[in-house]
Amino acid sequence: MRKLEIDDFKHYTFLSGLKISPDGENAALVRTKVNDENGYDSHIFVMHGEKPVQFTSGGKERSFIWDSDKSILFPGEPYKKFNERQKEGAEVSSFYRLPIDGGEARHAFTLPVTAGQLEKIGEGLYAVLANVSADRTDFSPINIYKTQEYFTNRKKEQELCQIIDEVPFWSNGNGFINKIRGRLFIWDENKCTLMPLSPPDTDVFCFKISSGGEFAAFAALVEKNGVKALKSDIYLCNLKDFSVEKISEQKLFVYDFDFWGKNLLIAGSKQEKYGINENASFYLLDTAAKTLSLLSEYDYSSIESTVCTDCRYGSGTGFKVDGDKLYFVSTVDFSADLFALDLRTGEIERMTNCGGSLDFFDIKNNKILSVAMLPGKLQELYQLEMGELKMRSSFNTALQNELIYIQPEHLSFKETEDFEIDGWVIIPVKYKKGKKYPAILNIHGGPKTVHGDIYFHELQFWSSKGYFVIYCNPRGSDGKGNAFADIRGKYGRCDYDNIIQFLDEILKKYSDIDVARLGVAGGSYGGFMTNWIIGHTDKFKAAVSQRGISSWQSMETISDIGYFFSPDQTGIDIFGNKDELWAQSPLSYSPNCKTPTLFIHSEEDYRCYMVESLQMFSALKRHGIDTKICLFRGENHELSRSGKPESRIRRMQEIIGWIDRYV
Repeated sequence: MRKLEIDDFKHYTFLSGLKISPDGENAALVRTKVNDENGYDSHIFVMHGEKPVQFTSGGKERSFIWDSDKSILFPGEPYKKFNERQKEGAEVSSFYRLPIDGGEARHAFTLPVTAGQLEKIGEGLYAVLANVSADRTDFSPINIYKTQEYFTNRKKEQELCQIIDEVPFWSNGNGFINKIRGRLFIWDENKCTLMPLSPPDTDVFCFKISSGGEFAAFAALVEKNGVKALKSDIYLCNLKDFSVEKISEQKLFVYDFDFWGKNLLIAGSKQEKYGINENASFYLLDTAAKTLSLLSEYDYSSIESTVCTDCRYGSGTGFKVDGDKLYFVSTVDFSADLFALDLRTGEIERMTNCGGSLDFFDIKNNKILSVAMLPGKLQELYQLEMGELKMRSSFNTALQNELIYIQPEHLSFKETEDFEIDGWVIIPVKYKKGKKYPAILNIHGGPKTVHGDIYFHELQFWSSKGYFVIYCNPRGSDGKGNAFADIRGKYGRCDYDNIIQFLDEILKKYSDIDVARLGVAGGSYGGFMTNWIIGHTDKFKAAVSQRGISSWQSMETISDIGYFFSPDQTGIDIFGNKDELWAQSPLSYSPNCKTPTLFIHSEEDYRCYMVESLQMFSALKRHGIDTKICLFRGENHELSRSGKPESRIRRMQEIIGWIDRYV
C-alpha cells in the first residue's frame, strides 16, 4: 500500500442519479470520473445481473429517465443540425433513446429549451422543467430552424450590458439570473409541441407526476416588488385538460414533496421557531379541499445527507413515497441513513444504520437500492436486504486497496449547555509515538452540515503529509436537532467556544501534537470561523480562509442568498443596529490579527462573493500581517468539491504549501 497523493481523487469514481426501472427488474445510475481534459466524463451504467455495466460512451450523459421497462432516455450532445445554433446562443436540448437489451442510442427529439429535468407522463408525453427568460413567449420547436433573431438579440444585449432589477440577481453556479424563471412545460413528442404549464411570473423549482399520470404538482416562488419570496406557492395541474390551479399559497418553505394518492406529502418548514434553518416536518396537502395539515413533526434534516466530503459529484433521490410509506434520507448525529414514515400511523422507522452516509436511494416493489459511503469507503451501490446494505458494485475497491487510509478516531465531550460535541482525529501516516507532529484544525461549511466517519480526500492527504488532522461538529451543525443547530445571533460565540474546547481536549489527549505548530483551515462557514478565530486567538501559526464571510453587511447585499440568510442568522439586517451587525463580523476584529493567513476564493462564487476575502486580505495587509489571496478564475463556491481538477489540485497545493511554510 502507498500514501495517498494530492491528485488521487482524479482516479475516484463518483455516482449519481440512481433509478429503478418501472417494472422493478432493472436499475441504472451515472458514473462520473475525471478525464484527461481537465474536466469530468459521465456515463450511464445499467445493472445486468449483480453488477452495473457501462451503456453509454459519449461522456456527457449526466442524467436519464426510464422511458420504458427496457429503455432509457437521456440528454446528450446537441443533435448534429443544432450544433451551430447552440453556439450562437439558442437554447436546445437533444434527447436520445437507448434500449438496454442491445442496440445503439438513437436521437429521439430536440427541445427548444435547456431542459433541467424531464419526467415521463405517458406514451410520448413528458413534463419538462427549464430555466427561460421571463420575456420569452415563443416555444415552438419549428423556430429552432426558422430564426435566430430572439437569441441573437439577447446575446448581443447581454454582452453589452447586464440589466439588474431583481433580488437575487445572480446564483452560485448559474451566473446572472435576473428575469430568468424556472418554467414547467408539457412536451408532446407525437405532435412536436412544447406547451408552457406554469404561469410566466412564477419560478418553479420542483415538480412531481402522480403515479397514474393524472396530475402534475409543482412548487414555485414569486417575486414581490422585485424580491423573491421564501415560501412556496403550490399548483396542481389536471393532465387531461392541462388546467392549472393554485392549491396552497406561501404557507411553507418547501424542501421536497411527493404524491400520496391524489394528495401531496410535503417536507416543509414554517420557519416560525428556528428561522430559515428549521428542519422540515411532514405535512399533508389535501388537493381537493386545499387544506394543509401537520402529519408528523420531525427534529432532524429529512431530504438529504448533510455529511460533508469532497468525494461526491452529483446527487439522487432523497425523498419518495412508495405505497403508504414515505422513504427519506436523514442525518442523525453524524450518520446519514434511510428512514420510513408510515403515512397511516405517523410512526418513523430507521431502515439503515450505516455509520457513514447513505447519499441517495430508489425503491420499487420493495427493492431498495442506494448509493452510500460507508465508513472509510468511497461511494458504491448497495442493496438493502434484511436490514443490511449489501454491496452491488466495486467501482472504487481496487484503488482503495492500494491507498493507506487512516481511520478517524471519534471523541466527544459535553459543552457548557450540556450538548454533546462530536469530533475526530486522524493521526499522521506512519505515526511514531513520542515524535512531535504539527496539526491542522479543519472547520466544515454550512454551518448546518456535519463531519462524520466517511472518506474525505483532503483530510487524508494532510495525514499523508505528516499532520494530525482535527475536526468537530460545533453548535450550529446538523444531526442533533433544531435547538443544537440554532446559532442565530451567536455566530463566533458558542460555536467558537466548542471548537477551541475540542482542540484543547485533543491537545490533552495527544501529547505528540506540537502545540507550537498548529494550523487552522475552513471553507464557507468554516471560512467565516477561520476569519473569526484569527481575530480572537494567536494559538495558530497559520490560517487558510476559504470562500468565507468577513462582513455581514456585504454578505447581505451581495450574496445570492444574503438577503434572507444574513438577517435571519444575525438577527439584524443592514437597516438595524449597525454596531451589533459590525460586532458579529470578523472584519471588525482584523486589528487583533497576528496569524499569517492565506485566502482562497473563486471569482464566480456568488454564494460568498470574493469581496469577503478581498476585504479581510486588505485589512490584514494594512496591519502588517503576512497574507495573500488566490482567486480561481472560472470557479464558484463548489471549487473544492466539483471544480476543474487542475483547479482543485492547485487549491490543495496552495493550502498545504502555506501551512508547511509556517508550521
